[in-house]
Amino acid sequence: MGSRMRHPTLIAAVVIGMLAVAPAASARPLELGSSGVDVRHLQQRLAELSFLPDSAASGQFDQRTWHAVVAFQGWQGIPPDGVAAGNTRRMLRRATLPQPSSRDDGFEIHLRAQVLLIVRNGTTRRAIHVSTGSGDRTPHGHFSVYSKQVMSWSKPFKTWLPLAQYFVGGIAMHQYFSVPAYAASHGCVRLPADEANVVWSKGEVGDRVWVTTDNRIVNISVRQLKRRAKVRAHVLRVMSL
Repeated sequence: MGSRMRHPTLIAAVVIGMLAVAPAASARPLELGSSGVDVRHLQQRLAELSFLPDSAASGQFDQRTWHAVVAFQGWQGIPPDGVAAGNTRRMLRRATLPQPSSRDDGFEIHLRAQVLLIVRNGTTRRAIHVSTGSGDRTPHGHFSVYSKQVMSWSKPFKTWLPLAQYFVGGIAMHQYFSVPAYAASHGCVRLPADEANVVWSKGEVGDRVWVTTDNRIVNISVRQLKRRAKVRAHVLRVMSL
């Protein structure tokens, strides 16, 4: 009788042990080039939190997903490297939708987080990774979109600025080919290509644009972030071969 009772207990212990190990085994770091069901789950969670659109849950960790992870990390005060692992995965489980400073429709650019919020009907519709002015060159304050240009020529820097929405002087939100995980522009707000289309489609002349700091301080040096950007560029080159 006693020996028969031990077998179910032993089986239950083995099953519990397997269940305990399974999540740890599946929690691999997810980064550029990763693919699979766990990547799709990551993308779905990022979409729930507004860092991706629902349609981006492809199961392929692409550049848009990298920008979404960087935005989430910036918002949470995690050093932004675009890799979903460790603390990033833990924070994703308990995170809530980013809360804007104002419920009025418009855009909010949070400098320390390097995140732009699209606010509509009192709530955050999208949270998007941006790269603002290095050395705190992006003006702080309350502004509004005063001009929209599909293709704008920057005289000072002699370059085209696609999907430019100007909100103070020559400072605009615009698409740019390089949007690293740190402030790198001459003052404008750089947007990744996919997200620039979203911001453009939501913007209207007169929309508020608030540029603000917040209490999220990311404890990592620009030098470290630049080194990580070089690694990411190498990965993208390898993926394109």
